[in-house]
Amino acid sequence: MAVTNFSYMNNLLHDAESSMEQLRVPELKVVAKAIGLTVSGRKADIQDRIRSFLGNSLKTNPMDSLRPKVVKLMVLKARQGVASLPSYARLYTEIQYGRDPNRIIQLPAAVSRPSSSNVPVAASPTTSDSYLPAGEQVSRVFNPLQMSFKQSPFFKLKRLLNVTPKLAPKNYHSRSVCSINFTLNQEELQLLRQPDGKASEKYRLYLFSGVLGLNKTDCDIQFPFPVEIRVNTNLIKDNLRGIKNNPGTVKPADLSAFLNLSTSNNNVLNIIYACTSVDYVFYMYIVELANSEDMVKAVEKHPKIVKNATLQLMNKMLKEDDDDLITTSMILSLQCPISYCKMKYPARSIYCKHLQCFDALWFIESQRQVPSWQCPVCQLKISMKDLAICEFMSDIIQNTNDNVEQVEIELDGTWKVIKEEKDRDEDLSDGETKKVFGSTATSNKLSSPEPVVISLDSDDEDCK
Repeated sequence: MAVTNFSYMNNLLHDAESSMEQLRVPELKVVAKAIGLTVSGRKADIQDRIRSFLGNSLKTNPMDSLRPKVVKLMVLKARQGVASLPSYARLYTEIQYGRDPNRIIQLPAAVSRPSSSNVPVAASPTTSDSYLPAGEQVSRVFNPLQMSFKQSPFFKLKRLLNVTPKLAPKNYHSRSVCSINFTLNQEELQLLRQPDGKASEKYRLYLFSGVLGLNKTDCDIQFPFPVEIRVNTNLIKDNLRGIKNNPGTVKPADLSAFLNLSTSNNNVLNIIYACTSVDYVFYMYIVELANSEDMVKAVEKHPKIVKNATLQLMNKMLKEDDDDLITTSMILSLQCPISYCKMKYPARSIYCKHLQCFDALWFIESQRQVPSWQCPVCQLKISMKDLAICEFMSDIIQNTNDNVEQVEIELDGTWKVIKEEKDRDEDLSDGETKKVFGSTATSNKLSSPEPVVISLDSDDEDCK
């Protein structure tokens, strides 16, 4: 049976390669781009990349018979004049789940109904589904899966790894293993490997996971639980649960540390999970990491919260105070509520209704660890584009010493430093006046009158 399968795979690969070799350079680039391969170089270079991609279908266990069929479909569409194909991963998923891939491929108007019988066309909804696995038919209920994840400011997706997305079917009662065998090609290694052979710090290989069928776009990252992820037998210790009952707080798993960074060495990813009631789909992407300092610089370029806006908000807050006392000032902390250190980049969301700021850099670093995207002061949901530097607080911070923690702000925008009790005591010398609970006391002692002594033994006449 193994010989038959291998022979069958060879026939599929030969058929796909033969079709691919008939393409012109612009058509080859359309196919290579949709797969996620580099499109630069000579015709032979692009052909070699596609040929290598096809050959990787023999390295999976079991062998991936869908890969050459999907590539052949892409080749046929490129020959029909399609200038922009859907991604290989999306087309693969359409065929894998018995859906018609033609509905997501936009044919040029001039060739949507080819009149020449010599022009090869892919199967349409009314033709036989020769590119599908035996026994599968195209579903007439079109509900295509589009597993696109929510964007993150901490990384950019550079390319889908040169392997097929993997389904982890639901398993209610027992333990399952989802395995992906893959070899990195030269283009992928150029991103993931530094010249000294070590793993790149800028580019990383991330594993994404999502629940099949929940959403089509902007999916939250969700891993099965419990789950164990191993790369070349090495355990990935990333936190894959996030905050309980808080969707969107899970990060992708970083697989970079344990990769075989060579075109000749195979990598094995094992995802062990159990007791799942839904299907999961796994994707591997090479991502480009964003630098926190650069992200702060981007926030600084956002329109600032001007001084007048801060004073107007302060005035509104004081008027809404239910206290019978008339308050004309407020005390604000210059410390970040995340780090408890003096802020350097005082920021808040433009939608927050409070004056207290937090440090933009500390906020970004905290979200890198656990992406809750909540204001640390009021817990309002915020995003990077909503962050703005508070001009008024920034001015105060720049004009105070590092040890100043609080200031009192008047309605007219004037402010004064509130010193700690210890600092006030050190500033006071003998003879200086202190305010204690609104009263004035001096350090010099005042002379007291002599006490009046009344003798209880004296006669009544003496008391008259």
